[in-house]
Amino acid sequence: MINKFKIAKFMATVFTPEFHIGNTLSLANIIQNISEDKFNGEFISVPIPQEAPPEIPRIILNSQDGTWKLEVSLLRTNLIFLKPINLSVDIPEIEEFGKFACNFFGSYKRSVNTKIQKIGLVSERFLEFVNDPPSQFIVEKFCNEHYSKKIFDNTISFEIHSLKKYNFEDFNINSWIRFRSAKLATQTKTPVLLVENDINTYGEEYQGIDFDVDNIMRFFTIIPAHINNILKLFLEM
Repeated sequence: MINKFKIAKFMATVFTPEFHIGNTLSLANIIQNISEDKFNGEFISVPIPQEAPPEIPRIILNSQDGTWKLEVSLLRTNLIFLKPINLSVDIPEIEEFGKFACNFFGSYKRSVNTKIQKIGLVSERFLEFVNDPPSQFIVEKFCNEHYSKKIFDNTISFEIHSLKKYNFEDFNINSWIRFRSAKLATQTKTPVLLVENDINTYGEEYQGIDFDVDNIMRFFTIIPAHINNILKLFLEM
């Protein structure tokens, strides 16, 4: 069933709570040099006071077709692939996206003088429904008969959200998964089942953590397959 899902968004993130950007043009040039010309579209750099909230992006780079975006704030750097609904483009599989994130953030760590204290990978996929509502699919999939037939029958909207913490390949990770019913932002408003996976590392308030190049690249190499395996466990039962 997992093969029937369409990609909505991938996002790879490194968290940099001690980052000082400095010269935005110099940083943008570094990004362009290590990005395989992904960001060949609009470059946005807005003067923002240093005391502004650290999560506000200081630099945003885009691809010409709008599918690739890089957001750089003092707190984090987000590498994003976003599939436009009405645009035909090449869509990477999560392993392919992970490979690009692996090479990009490996080079980013070598080029930017800051600690990387947390790493994350997010996947958003959807499955279109023609007849039965996706809310009912979630109910029947995850609820026993008492709840599916008597409590949550004929629901219009439904979602479940789970968080697990565990060690995976020497990474301490938060593993989130969310199933929810939604509608595509198109004229047809097609009902969809939206599945979001978010895996990120955790530590005690980042104390003493600074991921080196090898661990950054290893994370983005192994986590894509782990996300796929998690989704298979939920759906192929």
